[in-house]
Amino acid sequence: MSEPAGELPEIEALVADLKIVRTSRISAVTLDRVPELARAIDCCFPEVQAPYKKARLQELLKLATSTIDDPAKTGIQLAFGLDTRTDLFNSKQRREQFANFFNVSAETVRRRHGLEDQVITKLAHAISKLMQFAPTARNPASSATGGVVVEGARFLHLQEDLFSGRLQHNQFRTSHSPAAYRDLIASLEKGARQIDSFPKRLSVVFKSDKAIQRIAEQRFGRGSSMIEPYVEEHMLRRRTFYENLSSGTTVREIYTPEDLRSYLLNGRHGKGVDLAQDDLRESIELWRTCAESFPGNYLVAFTSERIPFKYEVIDKRAVVMHEAISGNDRDRLNAFAIEQDDIARVFSRDFELVWERTPPADRTLGRTLDFINELHRP
Repeated sequence: MSEPAGELPEIEALVADLKIVRTSRISAVTLDRVPELARAIDCCFPEVQAPYKKARLQELLKLATSTIDDPAKTGIQLAFGLDTRTDLFNSKQRREQFANFFNVSAETVRRRHGLEDQVITKLAHAISKLMQFAPTARNPASSATGGVVVEGARFLHLQEDLFSGRLQHNQFRTSHSPAAYRDLIASLEKGARQIDSFPKRLSVVFKSDKAIQRIAEQRFGRGSSMIEPYVEEHMLRRRTFYENLSSGTTVREIYTPEDLRSYLLNGRHGKGVDLAQDDLRESIELWRTCAESFPGNYLVAFTSERIPFKYEVIDKRAVVMHEAISGNDRDRLNAFAIEQDDIARVFSRDFELVWERTPPADRTLGRTLDFINELHRP
Protein backbone atom coordinates (compact mmCIF):
# COMPACT_ATOMS: atom_id res chain seq x y z
CA MET A 1 0.00 0.00 0.00
CA SER A 2 1.82 3.11 -1.22
CA GLU A 3 1.40 6.63 0.08
CA PRO A 4 2.57 9.99 -1.29
CA ALA A 5 5.86 11.12 0.23
CA GLY A 6 4.13 14.09 1.81
CA GLU A 7 2.07 11.78 4.02
CA LEU A 8 5.00 9.80 5.42
CA PRO A 9 5.43 11.97 8.54
CA GLU A 10 1.77 11.32 9.32
CA ILE A 11 2.34 7.58 8.93
CA GLU A 12 5.36 7.80 11.21
CA ALA A 13 3.27 9.62 13.79
CA LEU A 14 0.56 6.97 13.53
CA VAL A 15 3.17 4.25 13.98
CA ALA A 16 4.44 6.02 17.11
CA ASP A 17 0.88 6.24 18.45
CA LEU A 18 0.21 2.59 17.67
CA LYS A 19 3.33 1.55 19.56
CA ILE A 20 2.09 3.47 22.60
CA VAL A 21 -1.21 1.61 22.43
CA ARG A 22 0.63 -1.66 21.86
CA THR A 23 2.78 -1.26 24.97
CA SER A 24 0.25 0.50 27.21
CA ARG A 25 -2.86 -1.49 26.28
CA ILE A 26 -6.00 0.27 25.16
CA SER A 27 -7.46 0.37 28.66
CA ALA A 28 -4.50 2.36 30.00
CA VAL A 29 -3.71 4.75 27.17
CA THR A 30 -5.23 8.24 27.06
CA LEU A 31 -6.11 9.91 23.77
CA ASP A 32 -3.92 12.94 24.49
CA ARG A 33 -0.93 10.55 24.30
CA VAL A 34 -1.94 9.43 20.81
CA PRO A 35 -2.97 12.62 18.97
CA GLU A 36 -2.82 11.12 15.46
CA LEU A 37 -5.09 8.26 16.46
CA ALA A 38 -7.40 10.75 18.17
CA ARG A 39 -7.58 12.67 14.90
CA ALA A 40 -8.31 9.42 13.07
CA ILE A 41 -11.26 8.78 15.41
CA ASP A 42 -12.63 12.26 14.69
CA CYS A 43 -12.36 11.58 10.96
CA CYS A 44 -13.83 8.08 10.96
CA PHE A 45 -16.46 8.63 13.66
CA PRO A 46 -17.25 12.36 13.47
CA GLU A 47 -20.52 11.99 15.38
CA VAL A 48 -19.08 10.26 18.45
CA GLN A 49 -19.46 11.92 21.85
CA ALA A 50 -16.33 12.66 23.86
CA PRO A 51 -16.91 10.05 26.62
CA TYR A 52 -17.02 7.28 24.03
CA LYS A 53 -13.99 8.11 21.92
CA LYS A 54 -11.90 5.56 23.80
CA ALA A 55 -14.29 2.78 22.80
CA ARG A 56 -14.14 4.02 19.22
CA LEU A 57 -10.36 3.57 19.31
CA GLN A 58 -10.93 -0.16 19.62
CA GLU A 59 -13.39 -0.07 16.77
CA LEU A 60 -11.00 1.93 14.60
CA LEU A 61 -8.27 -0.67 15.16
CA LYS A 62 -10.67 -3.50 14.34
CA LEU A 63 -11.77 -1.65 11.23
CA ALA A 64 -8.17 -1.09 10.15
CA THR A 65 -7.04 -4.67 10.79
CA SER A 66 -9.93 -5.92 8.67
CA THR A 67 -8.46 -4.06 5.68
CA ILE A 68 -4.96 -5.54 5.81
CA ASP A 69 -3.98 -8.96 4.51
CA ASP A 70 -4.51 -11.84 6.92
CA PRO A 71 -4.72 -9.84 10.17
CA ALA A 72 -5.15 -13.08 12.15
CA LYS A 73 -2.00 -14.60 10.69
CA THR A 74 0.05 -11.55 11.58
CA GLY A 75 -1.02 -11.78 15.20
CA ILE A 76 -1.76 -8.07 15.15
CA GLN A 77 -5.20 -8.49 16.68
CA LEU A 78 -3.70 -10.36 19.61
CA ALA A 79 -0.94 -7.79 19.91
CA PHE A 80 -3.40 -4.94 20.34
CA GLY A 81 -5.79 -6.82 22.58
CA LEU A 82 -8.51 -7.02 19.92
CA ASP A 83 -8.45 -10.79 20.26
CA THR A 84 -8.40 -11.66 23.95
CA ARG A 85 -7.90 -15.41 23.74
CA THR A 86 -4.31 -15.14 25.00
CA ASP A 87 -1.95 -12.76 26.78
CA LEU A 88 -1.58 -9.48 24.90
CA PHE A 89 2.16 -8.99 25.12
CA ASN A 90 4.07 -12.24 25.10
CA SER A 91 1.66 -14.90 23.92
CA LYS A 92 3.13 -17.96 22.29
CA GLN A 93 0.21 -18.00 19.87
CA ARG A 94 0.94 -14.45 18.69
CA ARG A 95 4.60 -15.28 18.07
CA GLU A 96 3.60 -18.38 16.12
CA GLN A 97 1.22 -16.36 13.98
CA PHE A 98 3.90 -13.81 13.20
CA ALA A 99 6.32 -16.64 12.43
CA ASN A 100 3.90 -18.25 9.99
CA PHE A 101 3.18 -14.94 8.32
CA PHE A 102 6.87 -14.13 7.77
CA ASN A 103 7.89 -17.77 7.21
CA VAL A 104 10.45 -17.67 10.02
CA SER A 105 10.82 -19.40 13.39
CA ALA A 106 9.00 -18.28 16.51
CA GLU A 107 12.40 -17.62 18.12
CA THR A 108 13.21 -15.21 15.29
CA VAL A 109 9.99 -13.34 15.99
CA ARG A 110 10.89 -13.11 19.67
CA ARG A 111 14.33 -11.68 18.87
CA ARG A 112 13.43 -9.47 15.93
CA HIS A 113 10.91 -6.86 16.97
CA GLY A 114 11.29 -5.33 13.51
CA LEU A 115 8.94 -7.97 12.15
CA GLU A 116 6.13 -6.67 14.33
CA ASP A 117 7.10 -3.12 13.37
CA GLN A 118 6.41 -3.99 9.74
CA VAL A 119 2.87 -5.06 10.58
CA ILE A 120 2.30 -2.01 12.77
CA THR A 121 3.37 0.13 9.82
CA LYS A 122 0.86 -1.70 7.61
CA LEU A 123 -1.78 -0.99 10.21
CA ALA A 124 -0.84 2.70 10.21
CA HIS A 125 -1.23 2.79 6.42
CA ALA A 126 -4.64 1.13 6.76
CA ILE A 127 -5.74 3.76 9.28
CA SER A 128 -4.48 6.53 7.01
CA LYS A 129 -6.46 5.04 4.15
CA LEU A 130 -9.60 4.91 6.28
CA MET A 131 -9.11 8.55 7.27
CA GLN A 132 -8.78 9.48 3.62
CA PHE A 133 -12.18 8.05 2.79
CA ALA A 134 -14.02 8.64 6.06
CA PRO A 135 -17.41 10.33 5.52
CA THR A 136 -16.66 13.80 6.87
CA ALA A 137 -17.75 17.26 5.84
CA ARG A 138 -14.32 17.70 4.29
CA ASN A 139 -14.82 14.64 2.14
CA PRO A 140 -18.47 14.59 1.03
CA ALA A 141 -17.72 12.38 -1.98
CA SER A 142 -17.38 9.39 0.31
CA SER A 143 -20.65 9.94 2.14
CA ALA A 144 -23.33 7.28 2.26
CA THR A 145 -24.93 8.73 -0.90
CA GLY A 146 -21.69 9.30 -2.80
CA GLY A 147 -21.35 5.87 -4.33
CA VAL A 148 -18.75 6.97 -6.88
CA VAL A 149 -15.71 6.52 -4.68
CA VAL A 150 -15.03 2.80 -4.55
CA GLU A 151 -12.67 2.94 -1.57
CA GLY A 152 -15.03 5.25 0.29
CA ALA A 153 -17.93 2.89 -0.30
CA ARG A 154 -15.79 -0.01 0.90
CA PHE A 155 -14.96 1.88 4.08
CA LEU A 156 -18.61 2.64 4.74
CA HIS A 157 -19.56 -0.97 4.15
CA LEU A 158 -16.91 -2.16 6.60
CA GLN A 159 -17.89 0.41 9.20
CA GLU A 160 -21.59 -0.42 8.90
CA ASP A 161 -21.08 -4.17 8.73
CA LEU A 162 -18.76 -4.39 11.74
CA PHE A 163 -20.24 -1.86 14.11
CA SER A 164 -23.75 -0.76 13.20
CA GLY A 165 -25.51 -3.80 11.82
CA ARG A 166 -26.80 -3.96 8.26
CA LEU A 167 -29.65 -1.87 6.94
CA GLN A 168 -31.21 -3.88 4.15
CA HIS A 169 -33.91 -3.10 1.62
CA ASN A 170 -36.64 -4.56 3.82
CA GLN A 171 -35.50 -2.42 6.80
CA PHE A 172 -34.22 -5.41 8.74
CA ARG A 173 -31.18 -4.54 10.86
CA THR A 174 -28.94 -6.99 12.69
CA SER A 175 -26.36 -6.70 15.45
CA HIS A 176 -23.34 -8.91 16.08
CA SER A 177 -21.51 -7.35 19.05
CA PRO A 178 -22.06 -5.13 22.12
CA ALA A 179 -20.85 -2.15 20.09
CA ALA A 180 -23.25 -2.94 17.25
CA TYR A 181 -26.12 -3.46 19.66
CA ARG A 182 -25.36 -0.15 21.34
CA ASP A 183 -25.55 1.69 18.02
CA LEU A 184 -28.64 -0.21 16.90
CA ILE A 185 -30.72 0.33 20.02
CA ALA A 186 -29.49 3.87 20.64
CA SER A 187 -30.56 5.07 17.22
CA LEU A 188 -34.07 3.67 17.72
CA GLU A 189 -34.71 4.65 21.34
CA LYS A 190 -33.32 8.19 21.28
CA GLY A 191 -36.19 10.66 21.14
CA ALA A 192 -38.89 7.97 21.01
CA ARG A 193 -42.32 9.00 22.25
CA GLN A 194 -43.62 5.54 23.22
CA ILE A 195 -41.73 2.39 24.15
CA ASP A 196 -43.52 -0.84 25.07
CA SER A 197 -41.59 -3.93 26.14
CA PHE A 198 -41.60 -7.34 27.77
CA PRO A 199 -38.29 -7.27 29.70
CA LYS A 200 -36.79 -10.65 30.46
CA ARG A 201 -35.31 -9.31 33.69
CA LEU A 202 -35.56 -6.00 35.48
CA SER A 203 -34.83 -3.40 32.82
CA VAL A 204 -31.13 -2.77 32.19
CA VAL A 205 -31.50 0.93 33.01
CA PHE A 206 -31.89 0.11 36.72
CA LYS A 207 -28.29 -0.98 37.28
CA SER A 208 -25.47 1.01 38.83
CA ASP A 209 -22.18 1.69 37.04
CA LYS A 210 -20.41 -0.83 39.28
CA ALA A 211 -23.02 -3.52 38.63
CA ILE A 212 -22.72 -3.02 34.88
CA GLN A 213 -18.94 -3.30 35.09
CA ARG A 214 -19.16 -6.50 37.16
CA ILE A 215 -21.65 -8.06 34.75
CA ALA A 216 -19.36 -7.27 31.82
CA GLU A 217 -16.31 -8.75 33.54
CA GLN A 218 -18.17 -11.95 34.38
CA ARG A 219 -19.61 -12.25 30.92
CA PHE A 220 -16.51 -11.51 28.86
CA GLY A 221 -13.59 -12.00 31.26
CA ARG A 222 -11.35 -9.32 32.77
CA GLY A 223 -9.33 -7.39 30.21
CA SER A 224 -11.67 -8.25 27.33
CA SER A 225 -12.04 -5.63 24.60
CA MET A 226 -15.78 -6.31 24.73
CA ILE A 227 -16.21 -4.80 28.20
CA GLU A 228 -15.99 -1.14 27.28
CA PRO A 229 -18.60 -1.24 24.47
CA TYR A 230 -20.90 -3.27 26.74
CA VAL A 231 -20.60 -0.77 29.61
CA GLU A 232 -21.01 2.12 27.20
CA GLU A 233 -24.14 0.54 25.74
CA HIS A 234 -25.83 0.21 29.14
CA MET A 235 -24.90 3.71 30.27
CA LEU A 236 -26.10 5.19 26.98
CA ARG A 237 -29.42 3.35 27.23
CA ARG A 238 -29.89 4.50 30.81
CA ARG A 239 -29.22 8.12 29.93
CA THR A 240 -31.55 7.94 26.92
CA PHE A 241 -34.23 6.27 29.05
CA TYR A 242 -34.31 9.09 31.62
CA GLU A 243 -34.02 11.81 28.98
CA ASN A 244 -37.03 10.31 27.22
CA LEU A 245 -39.06 10.09 30.43
CA SER A 246 -38.18 13.67 31.36
CA SER A 247 -39.43 14.87 27.98
CA GLY A 248 -42.75 13.03 28.38
CA THR A 249 -42.13 9.71 26.63
CA THR A 250 -44.50 6.93 27.70
CA VAL A 251 -42.67 3.75 28.72
CA ARG A 252 -44.71 0.65 29.48
CA GLU A 253 -43.24 -2.63 30.72
CA ILE A 254 -45.02 -5.92 31.35
CA TYR A 255 -43.39 -8.40 33.71
CA THR A 256 -44.19 -11.95 34.70
CA PRO A 257 -44.03 -11.60 38.51
CA GLU A 258 -42.72 -15.12 39.21
CA ASP A 259 -39.81 -14.72 36.80
CA LEU A 260 -38.98 -11.22 38.01
CA ARG A 261 -39.16 -12.21 41.68
CA SER A 262 -36.81 -15.14 41.07
CA TYR A 263 -34.34 -12.89 39.28
CA LEU A 264 -34.36 -10.19 41.97
CA LEU A 265 -33.95 -12.68 44.80
CA ASN A 266 -31.42 -15.05 43.23
CA GLY A 267 -29.44 -12.68 41.01
CA ARG A 268 -28.99 -15.15 38.17
CA HIS A 269 -28.38 -12.71 35.34
CA GLY A 270 -27.41 -15.20 32.65
CA LYS A 271 -25.03 -17.99 31.85
CA GLY A 272 -22.03 -17.56 34.14
CA VAL A 273 -23.22 -14.19 35.42
CA ASP A 274 -24.55 -13.68 38.96
CA LEU A 275 -25.40 -10.37 40.61
CA ALA A 276 -24.30 -9.64 44.16
CA GLN A 277 -27.03 -8.99 46.71
CA ASP A 278 -25.88 -5.37 47.09
CA ASP A 279 -26.28 -4.87 43.34
CA LEU A 280 -29.75 -6.40 43.43
CA ARG A 281 -30.86 -4.18 46.31
CA GLU A 282 -29.52 -1.11 44.51
CA SER A 283 -31.35 -2.08 41.30
CA ILE A 284 -34.61 -2.47 43.21
CA GLU A 285 -34.24 0.96 44.79
CA LEU A 286 -33.40 2.56 41.43
CA TRP A 287 -36.52 0.96 40.03
CA ARG A 288 -38.63 2.22 42.96
CA THR A 289 -37.27 5.77 42.55
CA CYS A 290 -38.09 5.77 38.83
CA ALA A 291 -41.63 4.49 39.38
CA GLU A 292 -42.29 7.15 42.04
CA SER A 293 -40.62 9.95 40.05
CA PHE A 294 -42.47 9.33 36.76
CA PRO A 295 -45.88 7.94 37.81
CA GLY A 296 -47.62 9.41 34.77
CA ASN A 297 -45.45 8.00 32.01
CA TYR A 298 -43.41 5.10 33.44
CA LEU A 299 -46.03 2.36 33.73
CA VAL A 300 -45.62 -1.24 34.87
CA ALA A 301 -47.99 -4.20 34.60
CA PHE A 302 -47.78 -7.71 36.04
CA THR A 303 -49.32 -10.44 33.94
CA SER A 304 -50.15 -14.07 34.61
CA GLU A 305 -50.19 -14.80 30.89
CA ARG A 306 -47.39 -16.73 29.29
CA ILE A 307 -45.02 -14.54 27.28
CA PRO A 308 -43.66 -16.68 24.41
CA PHE A 309 -40.76 -14.35 23.61
CA LYS A 310 -39.49 -10.93 24.61
CA TYR A 311 -39.62 -7.88 22.40
CA GLU A 312 -39.65 -4.08 22.45
CA VAL A 313 -41.85 -1.86 20.27
CA ILE A 314 -40.69 1.69 19.61
CA ASP A 315 -43.18 4.31 18.45
CA LYS A 316 -45.20 1.54 16.76
CA ARG A 317 -42.73 1.72 13.87
CA ALA A 318 -39.91 -0.58 14.95
CA VAL A 319 -39.65 -3.81 16.90
CA VAL A 320 -36.46 -5.11 18.52
CA MET A 321 -35.73 -8.63 19.73
CA HIS A 322 -32.49 -9.48 21.48
CA GLU A 323 -30.76 -12.09 23.59
CA ALA A 324 -27.33 -12.25 25.24
CA ILE A 325 -25.04 -14.77 23.57
CA SER A 326 -22.22 -15.04 26.15
CA GLY A 327 -19.95 -16.85 23.73
CA ASN A 328 -18.35 -15.57 20.51
CA ASP A 329 -20.16 -12.33 21.29
CA ARG A 330 -18.24 -10.39 18.67
CA ASP A 331 -19.49 -12.64 15.87
CA ARG A 332 -22.80 -14.18 16.98
CA LEU A 333 -26.09 -12.55 16.10
CA ASN A 334 -27.40 -10.97 19.33
CA ALA A 335 -30.30 -8.80 18.15
CA PHE A 336 -32.39 -7.76 15.21
CA ALA A 337 -34.73 -4.86 14.52
CA ILE A 338 -37.48 -4.52 11.96
CA GLU A 339 -38.28 -0.95 11.01
CA GLN A 340 -41.51 -1.43 9.17
CA ASP A 341 -44.82 0.07 10.27
CA ASP A 342 -47.09 -2.84 9.34
CA ILE A 343 -44.93 -5.41 11.13
CA ALA A 344 -44.34 -3.20 14.17
CA ARG A 345 -48.11 -2.67 14.49
CA VAL A 346 -48.62 -6.43 14.75
CA PHE A 347 -46.30 -6.52 17.78
CA SER A 348 -47.88 -3.36 19.17
CA ARG A 349 -51.35 -4.93 18.98
CA ASP A 350 -50.04 -8.03 20.75
CA PHE A 351 -48.56 -5.92 23.54
CA GLU A 352 -51.79 -3.92 23.82
CA LEU A 353 -53.81 -7.13 24.08
CA VAL A 354 -51.77 -8.35 27.07
CA TRP A 355 -51.82 -4.89 28.67
CA GLU A 356 -55.60 -4.53 28.41
CA ARG A 357 -56.24 -8.07 29.66
CA THR A 358 -54.15 -7.41 32.74
CA PRO A 359 -56.45 -6.45 35.63
CA PRO A 360 -56.29 -2.67 36.23
CA ALA A 361 -55.12 -3.27 39.81
CA ASP A 362 -52.05 -5.08 38.45
CA ARG A 363 -50.90 -2.10 36.42
CA THR A 364 -50.82 0.63 39.03
CA LEU A 365 -47.98 2.31 40.91
CA GLY A 366 -49.33 0.79 44.12
CA ARG A 367 -49.02 -2.72 42.69
CA THR A 368 -45.41 -2.05 41.68
CA LEU A 369 -44.51 -0.70 45.12
CA ASP A 370 -46.25 -3.64 46.82
CA PHE A 371 -44.22 -6.03 44.69
CA ILE A 372 -41.01 -4.23 45.67
CA ASN A 373 -41.90 -4.20 49.36
CA GLU A 374 -42.66 -7.93 49.30
CA LEU A 375 -39.09 -8.59 48.14
CA HIS A 376 -37.75 -7.18 51.42
CA ARG A 377 -39.91 -9.34 53.65
CA PRO A 378 -38.14 -12.25 55.42
